[in-house]
Amino acid sequence: VLIVIAVLVAALFTWRLWPQSLSSILPDDAYRFTNVSASAMDDVIEAGHPDFRHYRLEDDEQTAANELLDILKTSDYRPDFRNLLPWTTGSLASGNDYDGRSVMLHFFSVDGQPPRSFAVQFLGRSLVSISSEDGWSVYHATNPETLSALVEYIQTRSNKQ
Repeated sequence: VLIVIAVLVAALFTWRLWPQSLSSILPDDAYRFTNVSASAMDDVIEAGHPDFRHYRLEDDEQTAANELLDILKTSDYRPDFRNLLPWTTGSLASGNDYDGRSVMLHFFSVDGQPPRSFAVQFLGRSLVSISSEDGWSVYHATNPETLSALVEYIQTRSNKQ
């Protein structure tokens, strides 16, 4: 019995630490989604005062959606133990990993009936949640620079709100 428990625990830790590529956790046709709505928050403290920087990007051309997906591909994603629970995650907190930045990406396609969509949310440098038809799944990005690249992309192509 102890051997079975030890093997099960070892398998769970291996599963948790084994990174997955973006293509294995997104819809198979993710690059066919033509529209994207993206927002980034870059909250900092300058000279002792908070500066809340919010940026929004709306694009109905496939170029922006594909470029954002290419940035997401710069990281692999380790699954979180919460994905093993029989219910979806109700809320997330990035804890000490939060650095004042977050990104929300919503990809959608109006080509099919009914319209389809999926979302990717970064909370801090590595905590990522991805929507699917079954709800939200939680991952940890292996490349902490992915968030920086996403924030920079959205900042340079949108207006500060």
